[in-house]
Amino acid sequence: MDNVAFATLCSRAWSLPVLAHLAGQPRLGARISPTAHALGAGRQSISATFAHLGELGLLERMPGHGHPLRPEARLSEAGAAVAAWAQPFWAFLEPDERATARRAWTLPVLRVARDMRSFGELRCELSPVTDRALALCLKRLVAQRLLRRDVDGAQRPPRVTYVGSGRGAALSDALQATQRLGSTS
Repeated sequence: MDNVAFATLCSRAWSLPVLAHLAGQPRLGARISPTAHALGAGRQSISATFAHLGELGLLERMPGHGHPLRPEARLSEAGAAVAAWAQPFWAFLEPDERATARRAWTLPVLRVARDMRSFGELRCELSPVTDRALALCLKRLVAQRLLRRDVDGAQRPPRVTYVGSGRGAALSDALQATQRLGSTS
């Protein structure tokens, strides 16, 4: 899965938790309300996430099952592969890291920050991220000590680079497995 496809997958806060939740039951049906209850999320958020995952081809409607107002969905073949990665990754996250991981651009930034990257390199690799969204994400990840910000003052202008550090480096390594997953679009 390339960077853009991964960023699209992570663009909904509950995409990875839903996939991790459904990983244990790949061909069984799931409904919105029980999934929302299990994850501690709102029904509207989970409904939008189900629709998003359906658009990506990761979820499909269960044929012949469910009331029209309470449809059931199941993982597609592509969804089962992504869910098989999402389940152990989500379990790998510390409870306090899960809220951070659901924020926009956090996981895509950590994924590409395995090696030293400048702001411009990150922006190019994560296109269509906006400068503001990337700057806010980098600031948040540096404050949480998931990224290290290095400034090389010997160069003019000073060169600022970012790289995963500590727990952020471990998460970056775990996110590398997504490169072997098939494309979601």
